[in-house]
Amino acid sequence: MSRRAHRAEHLLGLDLALLAGALAVVVGSLWVHDLEAPQWNPFSLVALVCVPVLIRFGMVVESASGTLRASTAPAILFAYDLREPQLFLPCWAIVVLASHVAFFGARRGVGRGSVEVLAGAVMVAVAHRVDVGLWPLDRVLVATVTFSVTVVVLELLRSGGAPARLLDGVRRSDVLLVVGGLFLACVVVVMLRTAYNDTPEVVTGLLGAGCLAAFVTAQILMARLQANVRGVEALSAAGQAMPWPGPQIDALLVRFVRAAVRARDVRILAEPATGPGVLSVPLEGGTHLVVERTRGDLPFNRSEARLLRSLAGLASTARTQAVQQSQLLRQATTDDLTGLQTYAQFRLKVEPRGLDRSEKQRMVVVFLDLDGFTGLTARIGHLDSDLVLRELGERLRTRMPAGVETCRFGSDEFVVLASLPDDEAARRLERSLHAIVEEPMAVGDQILQVTASLGVATSHSRLESIDSVIRRAEARMRQAKSGRRRPKTEQQAEVIQRLLDERGFEVVLHPLVATGTGELEGVEALLRSEDEVFGRLSPLVVVDSAERADLLDEMTETVARQAIDAVRRIDALLGRQHLLTVNVEFSQLRRDSPLLQTLVDLVAEHHVSLALEVSERAFDAWTDEIDEIARWLREAGISLAIDDFGAGYSTYALLNHWSWDLVKLDRSLVVGDRPAERRLLAHVSYLLRDLGFPMVAEGIEDEQQWDFVEELGIEWIQGWVICRPMRPDELLARLRQGSRFAPA
Repeated sequence: MSRRAHRAEHLLGLDLALLAGALAVVVGSLWVHDLEAPQWNPFSLVALVCVPVLIRFGMVVESASGTLRASTAPAILFAYDLREPQLFLPCWAIVVLASHVAFFGARRGVGRGSVEVLAGAVMVAVAHRVDVGLWPLDRVLVATVTFSVTVVVLELLRSGGAPARLLDGVRRSDVLLVVGGLFLACVVVVMLRTAYNDTPEVVTGLLGAGCLAAFVTAQILMARLQANVRGVEALSAAGQAMPWPGPQIDALLVRFVRAAVRARDVRILAEPATGPGVLSVPLEGGTHLVVERTRGDLPFNRSEARLLRSLAGLASTARTQAVQQSQLLRQATTDDLTGLQTYAQFRLKVEPRGLDRSEKQRMVVVFLDLDGFTGLTARIGHLDSDLVLRELGERLRTRMPAGVETCRFGSDEFVVLASLPDDEAARRLERSLHAIVEEPMAVGDQILQVTASLGVATSHSRLESIDSVIRRAEARMRQAKSGRRRPKTEQQAEVIQRLLDERGFEVVLHPLVATGTGELEGVEALLRSEDEVFGRLSPLVVVDSAERADLLDEMTETVARQAIDAVRRIDALLGRQHLLTVNVEFSQLRRDSPLLQTLVDLVAEHHVSLALEVSERAFDAWTDEIDEIARWLREAGISLAIDDFGAGYSTYALLNHWSWDLVKLDRSLVVGDRPAERRLLAHVSYLLRDLGFPMVAEGIEDEQQWDFVEELGIEWIQGWVICRPMRPDELLARLRQGSRFAPA
């Protein structure tokens, strides 16, 4: 049983015990006096009628253990002479219990009503025996203190015996207002009763009734005053706390709202809520502040609604200030074009590293300057040259190892700093930077390759300044710059056509194996390309360029033909059929596509099992045309698979449109080792299995990940734990040794 459930059960038991005690007071009082009715008079009857109103409009004292409603209803006990037999007490007790249950429900009303009845009984018993000649202050003062102490003791029992929790957060002004209000109420009732008893005439009765009405009105006004004071204090605290920290704005708004008004629950929701005791205030961004009162509490009035709107306005102002501050901070610390640090921010971060590094560590600075960038800008224009810098900034931000700091120093100049153990590590960093810069990229309608001159300087002394090391690195960069070649550029269509004409595309195969046995079940055809001008081109650049040049279908057909020939040889070697998966784009699923007809013909001719992988990243909308093509492909023996599941934004919408033959879980879902990441993978795999979709876990890197996806019931795996992608001849040679794969 949870602690909350145990606490609720404990509280229910105490409330039932308190109810039994309250009922015992009622029955005992009647039994002692032989069920005799009290000697009613108009004043005591009118006073008894006021009890529900006083309870309904009671004041509140809040603490960490909850909200305690404190009314002046015990003062009504003084409407009957305490020196006479206490027959008025059971009548008052019944009205108090009934009022609490009616207003606040049985769950909350029974306990609090029983506490008030028991405290009232103790108050009467003690005050009845006090008489020191200071009428009426003696009995009233003793009654007020007795009632207050008894309520605290009984509430202490209900809170689990933790005084600190009961008293934590209690405001002194609330306590003084409640206790002082009860004392004054008792004095007023005693004086009115005495005046009526001295001259029990109609005029005196009407005057007493009017005074009671004024007393009840004063109680209501005191409750309103308490609420207003509370709201002003909360609004003042919220104003003094401005500007609120950006990440904490919602939490602070909820906290200030709880301090400003009585509320059972305060939440920020996407939609407004309605109902009794519920107030919704619209917030910036389409969300709503929803405040809910406890059952039986007073409804929100216009003052409270204005107060909540004011707090919401402060939150909106704080959010605007946080956005502006974030923008200013980003402008001051981040280069807008590349996303790298500015040089000023770079200096602030790296200056302490010179002193903090160990004696064995050396500070290595690489000054990087792009070759011929001014001429490149003149040829391709400023917009496209900005795209070159943006791509380079993205590579430096995402491909540098942890602990390496990079910044944009100037126009086409960058500075990289790392703490490294030896010269060999510095040379590896230099080679890595050359590879990052010189990797071809697609910009506009062209493929281009830039180069860079690098100057490397190493500091062995912790006392050497960062400026001194950067100056030495820049000087060596200028020495290396002489004789560097200019950037290469060429139209994308020309590059792709040259690769097609000169058989520059090569297919490599990445095995798909059964999770439980390691048996080969299929292969994925992957593209590799080597150009005579640009060298090795990344598949993303090739696919993007081919699509822009309207040559993607031709390239896909080339890949499919090579892959089908390879998988036929695998099937012949192992004596059974294996699945071949080929990547296509959603844009290639067209009625007028010669590619699709060619694939259908190849499957029919060579009797291979073919699945087309469509990336979830590129999904836009599942149209009637795509649905018709998918049905036609399935009838022709070609299945469809989702690739990179979980990497984009339309994943779950895509699942609803087609009964996919295979779903490949993106590496980002699979390789995480944190508990939350593993729970996410478990939930996603359960969902897909429940929908009946076979799964492949991509990017498996080690045996532990293999074991985990096997526990989840994922059918196939793919990744470097099996092997790297291999040329068809290499894979066939491996399969001649056996078709089962073990962790590499």
